Amino acid sequence: MRMLGLGLGLGLSAGLSASPALAQSDTSAAAQRACWMAAGLGEPIRMHLAAHFDDSVGYDVLAIDGRDLSQPDKVVTAHVMCLYERKSGLAYLSSNETTASASSNSHVLKLANGTSVVVAEESSEPSSSGSYSVRLYSDLSSGALVLGVLHPRAGKIVQVELKDVDGDNQPEVVVTIQAVGSDHEAFVTRDVYKLYGATGLEYSSRLSGRVP
Repeated sequence: MRMLGLGLGLGLSAGLSASPALAQSDTSAAAQRACWMAAGLGEPIRMHLAAHFDDSVGYDVLAIDGRDLSQPDKVVTAHVMCLYERKSGLAYLSSNETTASASSNSHVLKLANGTSVVVAEESSEPSSSGSYSVRLYSDLSSGALVLGVLHPRAGKIVQVELKDVDGDNQPEVVVTIQAVGSDHEAFVTRDVYKLYGATGLEYSSRLSGRVP
């Protein structure tokens, strides 16, 4: 399954004026509108098309930054990942994070090129199963998101590291997941993500799988 991080930043007004790149299809405009309404965030709103899946999967993933309206007396920026199903037009939110500590299990990797990778479980999900996000930032301190992906998990993340898995002298992001429960604790898998400089990352099914 190929995930294409397009790294498109959108400044959206209340009228949801899409950028020319995303306005090429009605689906893209519909995704922005559905995710914006589901997120319920105040202006200024900023969206990034984090991942695009082909029609065999039928999803787009948008990363959204906006003002957290649940704290009206403060100016707090919330960060939301939105999964948009193109066929149904439905939008699903993964989280509404106002700080890095909003996730119960989060890991930050600093890369030599100055970028950062943040891997985090969603705090609202059980530890035994759910999903996690992998986000690439050009500047984590300012929240400059390049792209992000969502991935399912059957267990709890126990380790996140940079490691050269395929011997190409370039590190990959390796996420190790251990099944939860006495009957399954010996079942450990790893998810591997290829890094492409400061511009992208991609899940590698070839390098991922069960750890012997």
